[in-house]
Amino acid sequence: FIMMSSTARVLAAFNLFLLFSSIGALDSLSECTGNVTAKDIARGHDLSQKLIVMSGGDSGIGYAIAEALATTNASIIIGARNMEKGMEAAANITQVTGNLRISVLHLDLSSFASVKNFSSSITKKIDILICDAGIYANPNGLSPITNDGFERVAQVNYISHFYLTELLKGQLRTRRRSQTNQSVTGKIIHISSRMSMFPCLQANRHRSCTIPSALYSDITNSPSGRVPIIGLQASNYGLSKFFQVFHARELARREKENWSTSEGGIQSFAVDPGFVNTSIIDFLNPLFKKIACIDQPDPCPVSPGQGAKTATYLAVTENISQFKNGEYFLNCAVSKSQPSWTLESQKNLFEYSMEWIKNTY
Repeated sequence: FIMMSSTARVLAAFNLFLLFSSIGALDSLSECTGNVTAKDIARGHDLSQKLIVMSGGDSGIGYAIAEALATTNASIIIGARNMEKGMEAAANITQVTGNLRISVLHLDLSSFASVKNFSSSITKKIDILICDAGIYANPNGLSPITNDGFERVAQVNYISHFYLTELLKGQLRTRRRSQTNQSVTGKIIHISSRMSMFPCLQANRHRSCTIPSALYSDITNSPSGRVPIIGLQASNYGLSKFFQVFHARELARREKENWSTSEGGIQSFAVDPGFVNTSIIDFLNPLFKKIACIDQPDPCPVSPGQGAKTATYLAVTENISQFKNGEYFLNCAVSKSQPSWTLESQKNLFEYSMEWIKNTY
């Protein structure tokens, strides 16, 4: 791909993003289509006995998820890098929903030490972990490489969330009884992205950027240049979201052996929130915005509340089939279009990720 002429690259990008705009779900739930929001999905559910831990609940899609789940009377812990912003978000959620059990802990996903401190502050069993926080590009004034030695976008969006799940797995596995007296364990919900479909294009790298031998180079080096059609600078955003999808799948596969034990296994899912009107799209090429909305119902892009509906559905629904464990969801159903990778590569990613965090324990 990187050897193509500029014209060919633009045409290839155009064709890829025509595919982007046609992504849909296998069997979208009727109550989850149209202008339905996360609050609509949460209405009538009681999660008063549940503890939800999430990153990124202070803005965008994450805030919409947190606000919706707060209406179910759940206890929610928001991990926030900016504590002032996090506390303001929690206060707003309490004011709107009346839920007083919204708390904030410091969490800087660009630091493994911060992730460890955050997890050690949570001592209770956890019902739901939502991995939402993420960045598209390196913030101005900061090194593109973290003190832990990884490219910042890759660490914030994927590696630190992987580390967080490893630290909290024991508390998520703890078996408990549901309101219908069924035996349930915890869930992990990864907020991925449609950009996970095109990780190499977005990073201005060759299509082989996802082969196992290239992964360490990918996550320790910052991409350069700008992406055709999209208009944004090259980024590991799509690659990190690609990794989240296969982390969810591999974790679900590995947890199967725990389902027959006394502590139980974890359900793990990845979510495509759709083309959402968040701060990232302010920098997109106007042509790309039009392409992304081809054949999509109005409004397009959708609001954060609409983008939050699938994650909220997975959080409030108790009896999700084990056949759907590890799947990639859109509009509250398994998506018909999903990132593609071999099972062997999926397993390799998990093992490599364990290597990347091995010095943090």
